[in-house]
Amino acid sequence: MKNVYSSYMFILFLNWHFIFSQNSILDTILNSLPTESLEIIKNAGYYRLQLIYTQIHYLPKDSIHFKDYYFHYSDTLYNYPASMVKLPTSIIAVKKTETMNKEEVHLDTRILMDSLFCQKALIYDSLGFPQYPHLRKWIKRMLIISDNQAYTHTYDFLTCKTLHGWLKEWGFEKAKISNKFISKCINDSSYYTPTVYLLNNQNDTIFMQYQDSECKFEETSKNYSVGYTIKKRKRKKKTVKYKVAKTFIKHNDWTLHYSQQLMKYLIFDKELQKINLYSHHRDSLIKYLGSYPREYVSAISDTINYYDTWKKFFIYGGKYKRIKEDTLRSINIIGRAYGFLSETAYVVDFKNNVDFIVSASIYVNSNNIMDGKYNYELAYNLFYQISRLIYEYEKKYHQKRTNKMSYYEELFHQK
Repeated sequence: MKNVYSSYMFILFLNWHFIFSQNSILDTILNSLPTESLEIIKNAGYYRLQLIYTQIHYLPKDSIHFKDYYFHYSDTLYNYPASMVKLPTSIIAVKKTETMNKEEVHLDTRILMDSLFCQKALIYDSLGFPQYPHLRKWIKRMLIISDNQAYTHTYDFLTCKTLHGWLKEWGFEKAKISNKFISKCINDSSYYTPTVYLLNNQNDTIFMQYQDSECKFEETSKNYSVGYTIKKRKRKKKTVKYKVAKTFIKHNDWTLHYSQQLMKYLIFDKELQKINLYSHHRDSLIKYLGSYPREYVSAISDTINYYDTWKKFFIYGGKYKRIKEDTLRSINIIGRAYGFLSETAYVVDFKNNVDFIVSASIYVNSNNIMDGKYNYELAYNLFYQISRLIYEYEKKYHQKRTNKMSYYEELFHQK
């Protein structure tokens, strides 16, 4: 009985030590924030703030150990992911081409689509070069400038069932990505995918995928209601405005934890062997995520509106038009809509031998009405400050030079 009690106390001590060590590091980092940002941390519930920080420890024989720290995180707290779903969609679209076992199917294969409900037939794609529809261009535009049209086309190429088949295999069983970003599509019309054709260089059809219907998901007890929308109705001769609770139950559900995990799987694909992409495909995805629009003018011609940090809030706060040094890269994905801002980034500094993964999500809608008036500047500033504090902490305590850093340094210096 004494041995059982001793074992119990030892396990209890380990659990206490683990929790305390988690809190002490995050508390130290977050408590160093300026007063106005510290107020947000103290009111994390009001802002629906969530934070995940992963330390990366490199062990002998190319093995990796991750240590995750969470602040105010809960799988049951719904935060609208918006464009965060573009990363799993991109990865699985690439994975689909790799597993189709057709020599002529690759990222540059021409793709045509029939019309469907509110969607026009896809024959040409004038954005970027070459001016025909293909996956490589869509993935570049999704990951570099978060293009919605490119996401819709990629989703249609995938189909909902194929997407969730891979997500489930990789451990993301509760993910729900069934909604395309087409504002003109109403009701359930955006849940269906059109017939897709893949053509070879002679314009012969080498693959045809028939129109597919939406996925079916199990009901969940998660609360999808956040904020309100304003509706209008006629009452006699007057127009009356009234509030209706906004529910995201038919929107996508991709948690911050899933985003953090998927970034691990992508960056450390060789070591973890989870998604098992071809190495050149993995490198391309990582490079797109970490690049600036001006580095891909063939796909993104507008580098004025899409400046260097247009979608980089960690480390840069989205406020620098041009980044002059290239030894620090934020390999990231963001989501921004309805007052929600989310971001996941693998931050790597080749010069100072620093790397870590960080994710955050926040809701900055002070009046709680979905009217397009959101305080994103507050969110940008907070993400910038938190990531910079983590970066300084890593630089001071966790410097390490690895082959991976050298590898990615070469990757980003390649033209």
